[in-house]
Amino acid sequence: MNSQKYNYEISRDSQSDAAFWYSPNNNCSPHFHSALELVYVKSGLMEATLNGEFHSLQGGELLLVPSYTIHRYVTPEKSDTIVMTIPLSYIPSFQKLLRGKTFSMSRILNKYLIKEISRCLKCCCDLQKNMPDSMAIRGYIHVILALLVENIPLEDMRTKEDNALVRDILTYLHNNYKNPLTLKAIADEFG
Repeated sequence: MNSQKYNYEISRDSQSDAAFWYSPNNNCSPHFHSALELVYVKSGLMEATLNGEFHSLQGGELLLVPSYTIHRYVTPEKSDTIVMTIPLSYIPSFQKLLRGKTFSMSRILNKYLIKEISRCLKCCCDLQKNMPDSMAIRGYIHVILALLVENIPLEDMRTKEDNALVRDILTYLHNNYKNPLTLKAIADEFG
C-alpha cells in the first residue's frame, strides 16, 4: 500500500464518542486515524489491507485496526459487518496505557475473544438505536477494551516498520495547533 495514496481521516479524530454501525458490503479507501477500530464480519467475505498487509476475513472473524494504521476494506461480492471506532480519549486510562504502544496483531483468532467482543458490538449497536445515551454502551466498550488488552500483547510503536514518524508528526501538529509552531520546534521534537 506504500505506493498508494491515503488520507488522514480527521473527521473520525474529531469525534469524542465511540461510534458503531452495521455496514453491509463494507468498502473504504485507504485512510488512517487515531481511533481504534474493530470490524466483525457477521457473514460473507471482506478483504482488508492494513499497512500493506492483506487479510481476507470470512463470517465469524474479527479484525482489530490499531491507531494510525493505514487501512482499507473491500467486499468482493457480499459482506455484513459491524464496525466500531473508539477514540483513545474516550477512556483516558486506556489512552494512557497505549501511549507509545500498539497491539501486536490485527487479526484476532481466539474464538472466545471473537465471541465475547462480537456479542458486545451487537449490544452496542442495538442499544444505540433504542437508548443512544445508555451507560451500558460505555460499559460494553470497557469490556471490549479490557478483553483486547488482556488477550493481545502490546508492543512499542517504534518497532513497527511503517509510517510511524509521519503519523507521530501529524499527531504532534494536531495536539499543538493552538500553540505557536515553528519548524525549529518541530525539528527539536523529532530530530
